[in-house]
Amino acid sequence: MLADIYVKKNDSHKALNFINQALFSSSNKQILLEKKYKILKFIGDEINSFSILEELHEKYPSINTAREISNIHLSKDNVDEADNVIQNFFETNANYSELYKGIRHAKAGRLKLAEDVYKKILKDDKNNIDALRLLGLIAFRAKNYDLAEKLFTRAISINPYFSLAWDNLGKVFRVQNKLSKSKIAFKNLLKIDPNNYEALVSLGTLYVKLAEYEKGIDCYKDSLKINPSNARVFLSMGHALKTLGKRKECESSYHNAIKFYPNSGEAYWSLANLKTYKFSDEEIESMETSLTHEIHPEARSTRCHCICLVCLCAAGGRAVSLNPTCTEERRCQ
Repeated sequence: MLADIYVKKNDSHKALNFINQALFSSSNKQILLEKKYKILKFIGDEINSFSILEELHEKYPSINTAREISNIHLSKDNVDEADNVIQNFFETNANYSELYKGIRHAKAGRLKLAEDVYKKILKDDKNNIDALRLLGLIAFRAKNYDLAEKLFTRAISINPYFSLAWDNLGKVFRVQNKLSKSKIAFKNLLKIDPNNYEALVSLGTLYVKLAEYEKGIDCYKDSLKINPSNARVFLSMGHALKTLGKRKECESSYHNAIKFYPNSGEAYWSLANLKTYKFSDEEIESMETSLTHEIHPEARSTRCHCICLVCLCAAGGRAVSLNPTCTEERRCQ
């Protein structure tokens, strides 16, 4: 095909022009769309490549295109959408109807029935990576972490590019505090998908927990290139910078956390905990304003506590609360 020749000559735009013309007359549109997707992805056109991938999956649905779309959603931290793409494919494809039956049981809490379905599938096809992963999720949910590890690892050994399985394996290691193994899993996921936002944040946190602060900060910075308004990442990065004694960068990171989440009591408290930090009138006013905002009931006590501590430091040692209804002042004595 002429498009392949252009690709070999590193002339992606001519290859795309040829494919676009061929799509009007060729009967083999599936192959053309697959080539177009790969070229657009290669040249970094994420929006159009994803659009072509969705068109390809709509016209010629396959487990491979479903997994590719799922991986893209996962890279953007859209875990629910990543799972839904796979589940919707199972639901509408007769060859995967048994898997979907197991998923419905699992969603309804009928874990034993779901487990039986997946085991039946694996009896007929021991290398079914979807059944292995889904069975691993049931084991994970039941806190049978050893079994979950084995099932996720088995799925990966069959298909080393199975992003969801790497993500699951990293999380099952992390929940057991096997931080070094979790780090390896997320690093492998990033080899497959370097722009996986959730994996970058998770790896950053693992590096920090392992006292590899510079590497953790680098991961946080890379994740902020993808999502530059994540207050939680700025907060975590601020903590790591503080540990390294990088005061100015630390303050800047806490300020950004507050910028993107003005009700962040923890960020205010972290600034106050720098000891010599002095709040401006604008920052104190912002704290006062934040206390008037609605928050989740479970966060109310913690947030009030953080604001009280901040006010204690800002007031030069006086136990004071900006919230007249605060019941946490005893903690500020």
